[in-house]
Amino acid sequence: FRLASLMQPITQLVFLIWSCVIIAYGNDSGKLTVAEVVGASISFGTYTGAIGITYAHELCHRHSSLDKYLGIMNLILVCYPHFNIEHNKGHHKMIATEEDPA
Repeated sequence: FRLASLMQPITQLVFLIWSCVIIAYGNDSGKLTVAEVVGASISFGTYTGAIGITYAHELCHRHSSLDKYLGIMNLILVCYPHFNIEHNKGHHKMIATEEDPA
């Protein structure tokens, strides 16, 4: 489980770069159609939203500085870096109260 958790942010970054290159320059058969670009964007957005944030949440709770760094990097990739601060300093301190931001 630890190896999968550590590899997920790196895999997500590689897929992001690869997707941007394919969208910008096309693939072997030429430029992508609008439908293909929209489909790729929805697929990648769903993956990062469902899988990426879940792994980032887990990594940010760990004690290892490498784990925390990869979790924060993953949150940056999904444009949600403030989650780590709000979740750990807000939600965990005020859990199940009126002030709980969750």
